[in-house]
Amino acid sequence: PTFVKSLVESISPEWYDDLIIVNDGDPVHGLDDYEVIQNKTNLGVCKSKNIALRRLLSGGNDYIFLIEDDMLIKGNVFEKYIRAYKKTNIHHFTFAYHGDYNKNNGKPNPLNVIDYGDIKISLNRHSVGAFAFFTKESILKTGLFDEKYSDFGNAVDHVDHSYRLALNGYSTPYWWWADIYESW
Repeated sequence: PTFVKSLVESISPEWYDDLIIVNDGDPVHGLDDYEVIQNKTNLGVCKSKNIALRRLLSGGNDYIFLIEDDMLIKGNVFEKYIRAYKKTNIHHFTFAYHGDYNKNNGKPNPLNVIDYGDIKISLNRHSVGAFAFFTKESILKTGLFDEKYSDFGNAVDHVDHSYRLALNGYSTPYWWWADIYESW
């Protein structure tokens, strides 16, 4: 519950049109100003992300961010990801530096950085799903997360989904996952 509250408090209301919380754990109190979908039992990350995607797609959102509860937002990164999409036509970005993946001695270590002028994109070895950007078009064409991965724990579902987005031309090729530069 502390993680969820901290995450929500780190997101300014002027940065979003529609914020929903899919809570897969213990009920969180003090979120009365938000739409909270409380799972009756722990369904796992994959199924909870699909609940969020279905709800956000039904609301007509063109840009979708899925954020897990152990993230904190520092500044309006949402605008930067949308601007990166518009500049590059990459429909799916993943925050690359959650955990030790894509780091060397704790410091970000992208494979390459591409300069588009007013925006830079880092390309990273690993697809990390704690914070992900999608366009509505990419989800409608590629589909939701494959729930067969629910039994495998966290992460496999995201890698598979990112791979399918890449196969459909909505993301960068496997082993070259895109993020906005300096997202850390």
